[in-house]
Amino acid sequence: MAIDPAILGRYFGGVGPAPVAPPPPTPTVSPSLTKAQLTTAMNANAVKSKADLSAAASSITAVSEQAKIVNANSPVNETAIAQAEVANAAGVALEQPGGAVNQALGTSWTPMATSSTGGNADQRSDAFAALIDLFTSYGLGDLSGTITDLMTAGESSSGALVKLKYSKEINPKTQLPYNAAYTARFAGNASRVSKGLNALTEAQYISNEDAYAETLRAYGLGNMLSTDRTANQKKFADYIANDVSSTEFANRIKTASDSVINADPQVMKTFQQYYGGLTTSDLVSYFLAPDETLPMLQQKVSASEIGTAAQEQGLGTTDKARSEYLAKMGVNQAGGMSAISGYQNIADVLPTGQKLSSIYKEAGINYDQTTAENEYLLQNANAATKRKQLASLERAKFSGDAGINPQASNLASARTVQGKF
Repeated sequence: MAIDPAILGRYFGGVGPAPVAPPPPTPTVSPSLTKAQLTTAMNANAVKSKADLSAAASSITAVSEQAKIVNANSPVNETAIAQAEVANAAGVALEQPGGAVNQALGTSWTPMATSSTGGNADQRSDAFAALIDLFTSYGLGDLSGTITDLMTAGESSSGALVKLKYSKEINPKTQLPYNAAYTARFAGNASRVSKGLNALTEAQYISNEDAYAETLRAYGLGNMLSTDRTANQKKFADYIANDVSSTEFANRIKTASDSVINADPQVMKTFQQYYGGLTTSDLVSYFLAPDETLPMLQQKVSASEIGTAAQEQGLGTTDKARSEYLAKMGVNQAGGMSAISGYQNIADVLPTGQKLSSIYKEAGINYDQTTAENEYLLQNANAATKRKQLASLERAKFSGDAGINPQASNLASARTVQGKF
């Protein structure tokens, strides 16, 4: 039988009607592809389960009848190349890497009937049973009735596969496009394509869904999973559409869990203060938002940790903008530019610095919390100079008073040493 030119044209642009007779012993074909090249191309595709093999039969049958290869080193003609495109686009499974190549070359393969009027009826039944199993594995077992109807109507198994995945033709029984269920099931792919991203294979898509669910359970967030499988698929479709890989998903959940949800309760409180009164579920959703990149989220966590460190030292609350600026400059909870040790030092010197700033206000030196943060968190030399200038003014004043009051030098020492200033 001849492969449908419309199908070939869809998946392998420009291919005309397939030749009925086998090519001559020494064909001249352009473009051509050697067996090795075709093998390499096919091996690059994900290998699916053996259960799908039957669904490939009719597509491969057509090419096997039309594209006979003289020997293993001869070029493969356009029809064989088109067959590979059709098989791949239709999601046809391969029994093993390179299996479709062997079939296209006509080796170690027995053709199967492709219509209700020809071939072995048992093989045809098996092909449709495999198709039902395939869609059931996608969570689309409800399509079994439609698949049976297509078989009864004389559709080939590969034709039914293509129709259920791609055809917008209205199913007279459901009054919906034949591909409606499949499109809804893999909704993330349609969004990906609209954004210029490649669609995932069904195996990749389902693997991502499984990985998302496993990550949530691993971090004690299984309560975010619905008992309704369709609801979970809809939620996961958003992550897939936004190209959130399973690895990035895990990293985002880890950041939310380790740094906020399961961290110091005060850090979570500060995060909520800065970024809204979020519940645990809200926080996870926030960390998975597509417009929030992972570095941005990590910076917001650092800002919350900085604000918390200030509060735990009894200092005034550091506002969100200031905390975000410090985080952007590299300050973190306990690393090289440590907020914890920094605010401990600030708590020691700030009371004296503020008092001396008031006493010597005519000097125009204001040592406030921002100045102290610049010195102890950002290692700003100008901020350190201000503190030293105030200390010098204090020492100078009491050195001058020493001749009048013998206790003055002791008093100066007491005032400047107090608070480690």
